[in-house]
Amino acid sequence: MSIDPRTTELRASLRAEYERSGRPPLDSAHDATPLVSVIIPCYNYGYYLEDAILSAMMACSYPMEILVVDDGSTDEGSLEAVEDLAGRYQFRLLRQRNMGQNGARYEGFRNSRGKFVQFLDADDLLAPGKIDFQVEMITEDCGIDIAVCEYELCDAGGEGRRLFSPSTLAGFAFSAEDFLLRWERGFSLPIHCTLFRREVLDPEQFQCITKAGMEDWIFWITVASKSPRFHFHPDVLAVYRIHGKNVSTNREGMALDFLRACMYVLQAGHNSCDNFLEASIDHFRQVYLGSFKREAETRLAEAASQAAHYKNLRDELQQKYTDAKTRLEQAASQAAHYKNLLDELQQKYTDAKTRLEQAVSQAAHYKNLLDQLQRKQTNTESQLAQEASQTSQYKNLADQLRRKQTEAETRLAQAESHAAHYKALLEEQRQNASSEVAAFRHSLSWRITAPLRYLGSVLRIR
Repeated sequence: MSIDPRTTELRASLRAEYERSGRPPLDSAHDATPLVSVIIPCYNYGYYLEDAILSAMMACSYPMEILVVDDGSTDEGSLEAVEDLAGRYQFRLLRQRNMGQNGARYEGFRNSRGKFVQFLDADDLLAPGKIDFQVEMITEDCGIDIAVCEYELCDAGGEGRRLFSPSTLAGFAFSAEDFLLRWERGFSLPIHCTLFRREVLDPEQFQCITKAGMEDWIFWITVASKSPRFHFHPDVLAVYRIHGKNVSTNREGMALDFLRACMYVLQAGHNSCDNFLEASIDHFRQVYLGSFKREAETRLAEAASQAAHYKNLRDELQQKYTDAKTRLEQAASQAAHYKNLLDELQQKYTDAKTRLEQAVSQAAHYKNLLDQLQRKQTNTESQLAQEASQTSQYKNLADQLRRKQTEAETRLAQAESHAAHYKALLEEQRQNASSEVAAFRHSLSWRITAPLRYLGSVLRIR
C-alpha cells in the first residue's frame, strides 16, 4: 500500500489532542458497557485508519466501543497497520472475506452492543464532540431516530477544508421520495453524518448487491422505506476526505450498479413513488449515458489529436530512418575504410614486430661486441699505461735529438753563410781574374772541399 505522507501532520495533531483529552482507553471500565458502537469497515485502508479511530474517540465521551471490520484486505501494509492499531487502541477487530461496505457494516452491527450506532468509513473523520452532540439530540427528543449533521470536504492530509456548495443535506426532508428521486441529483447523505438508534437498523438494510458506489443508496432507500424520523442540524460535525482511492473513475461499473440498484428497489417493493422508474431512466440517460457520450467524444477528440501526433511522429521517424540509413551507409563505407587502415596497421605492426625482434637480436649481438670492446679497452688501457712509461723515455730521447738538431741547424746555417760568402768571392775572382782561375783551381778546390766535407759530416750527424 502506498503511504500518503500528507496525513502525517493531521495524525500528529489528532494524537496530541487525544493525549490532552485524558479519555480512558477503550478497554477501561469506563467503556465496559458501551452506549455507542462505532463501526468502521476497512478494505486496504490501514494507513488512514488511525485518523478515523482517534477522531471517533474524541467525538464521544460516553462509554463506547469501536469495531473495525477488515473486509478481506489484500495489502500487507494495511493488514500490519490494522494489527498494530488494534494492540495500541484496544478496539475490537473482526475479519471476514470481502463482502463490500454493506457486508462489513452488517458484520460490525451484528457484533455490536451499543444503544446508538455510528458508521464511519476508515478514511473519513468525525469532529470532536460529534457523537456526544447527537446522542443528546436523540435523548432529548425521543421521536428522533436518526440524527444528521452537516459535513465538509478535505484533502488526503486533512487540509483544504470547505463546505460542499450547495449543501447536499440542507433543505431536504430525508423522505423516501428524496432518496428515491433526488439521490445524486443534488441530494446525498454520507453515512458518517448520522447517528442511529439501534432499533432503526435491521439485516435487510445491509444488501451486498453493488460494489461501485451504490451501496449507500440501497441502504438509505431501505432505511427510508420504514419512515424513520430524521433530524438535521446544520453544525459541521463530519469530514469527508477526498483522495485518489475513494473517487471512482469506473463510469461503466457505476452505471451498471445504478441499474442493479434500481432493479433491487423495484423487486423489493421499495418504489413508493410511482415515477421512480421514469425518473431513474431519465437520470441514467442524463448522467451515465450522457457521460458515456461526452467521454466518447472526448476520447474521439483525443484519439484524433493522438492520430495527428502519431502521424507527425511517423513522419519524423521516417525522416530519422532515412537519415539513419544514410548514416549507416556512410558508417559502412567508413568501416570498410577503417578496416583497410586496420589491415595496414596490422601489417605495419607485424613488420614492426619483426624488426623489433631483429633489433633485439642485433642488440644482443652488439652487446656481445661491446663486451668484447670493453675487454679490449681494458687491455689497451693496460698497454697504454705501459707505453706511457716508455713514452717518457722516448720523450727524453726526443728532447736530446731536438737539441742536436738545433745545433746541426745552427751549424748548417753557418755553413750556408760561409758557402754564400765563398760563392761571392768565387764569382768575384772569376770576374776579376778569369785568367787566374786555372792557376788557382787546385788551391781553391782544396779550400772549398774542406768545408764541404765538414758540412757533409754535420749533415750525416743530423
